Amino acid sequence: MLPSQKVAPSREVAANQIAEHVLECNEDLLHSAIGYITPKEKLESRDNRMFKERDQKLEATRGEPRKQKLLEMRSALASVKTSTTADTIIQLTRQPRLSISC
Repeated sequence: MLPSQKVAPSREVAANQIAEHVLECNEDLLHSAIGYITPKEKLESRDNRMFKERDQKLEATRGEPRKQKLLEMRSALASVKTSTTADTIIQLTRQPRLSISC
């Protein structure tokens, strides 16, 4: 379907487009609310490993000054249970805000 078209030509085409969009959102796009990883990675419990890898790369390039803040942020994100995106957003907005200063 062209971007200028507002209505899918058939129900099947619409269902396929919706399914493709959901797959893209869950498997390809990074979500800031869960630490810039995909929901699929979060559900597969790959987030902590990915956060550790990121932290190691940051330490190698910057040293230790922000390590404590990063660890606090990772533990806060790891403690959030991800059942749905809406639940995640609600839980994250209830937690105290974390800030990282340069």
